[in-house]
Amino acid sequence: MVGVSDTELAFNRIRKQCFDLLITDIRVNLQSGVTFLIRAKEARPTLPVIVITGYPDTVTNNDLKSYGANYILIKPLELRQLNTAIDHCLGSWTKRSLGENSHLNFR
Repeated sequence: MVGVSDTELAFNRIRKQCFDLLITDIRVNLQSGVTFLIRAKEARPTLPVIVITGYPDTVTNNDLKSYGANYILIKPLELRQLNTAIDHCLGSWTKRSLGENSHLNFR
């Protein structure tokens, strides 16, 4: 797990490193979380993304999904909601990875 509060630093890390999941707020520092989401998905199109927001009226769920978000969670959120979203995102990532790497033997 890597925690970063600067969007430019986070974006550079996403470009240079492979991550299993991105969890981001819709408002990150001075930059819009939407802009960050779009840039992150351009750099890593298959990266699962969970967006958290305390401002659900700022942008619609449909917009966020069209930008590449897999889950949108509204603050205050329950840990159970976050766990479910993580399980689904990582589960779908694992299925994609296994499909792409079906020649490999996973135990």
